[in-house]
Amino acid sequence: MNAFLSRYFLIEAADCTLDLKYYVFHEDETGMLLMERIIAAANRVRVRLLFDDWNIAGKDFDLLMFNASQNGRSIRILPSRTWFATICSHMPNFFGCPSM
Repeated sequence: MNAFLSRYFLIEAADCTLDLKYYVFHEDETGMLLMERIIAAANRVRVRLLFDDWNIAGKDFDLLMFNASQNGRSIRILPSRTWFATICSHMPNFFGCPSM
């Protein structure tokens, strides 16, 4: 509960930029409440979300809700192979990156 409340109040307090990174996101009650607050925050601050693409498969339409926000926000969804190749090119010693 403390982790949820911390995230909730940090999202509400954002006044410039909100950068969030999630490995796993579930469409349960707490996940949807946080997403609702993130979308509301996108109308007043810059929001950048980084999701592990393998765990959001099939949810692209949900994430596209950001495109409809008042400030003309947009979302970019990078294919996992592109994302992985980018990480490997910037961090060649990153765990799991093939040798280049």
